[in-house]
Amino acid sequence: MRPGRREPDAIYELPLPADEFERRLRDAIDAVNGPEGVEMRELIEWFRRRYPTPLDRLRYSRRKYQEATRFRGVASSARR
Repeated sequence: MRPGRREPDAIYELPLPADEFERRLRDAIDAVNGPEGVEMRELIEWFRRRYPTPLDRLRYSRRKYQEATRFRGVASSARR
């Protein structure tokens, strides 16, 4: 969502077909040269093997988001 707007841009609300996602991912990885690109490819391949379905990936991201927000609350109260 852009600052000052109440609704996200429509482009982010449209479903992205799997083949288009794969194409965009390949293009993004190919744009990174050298060791960083190799490492990025390896990490993405590992993640996709570890979490093979979109549902697995969604569950993982929700779990990590909850952990991060829980930690953020603990960290900010510790600073007081």
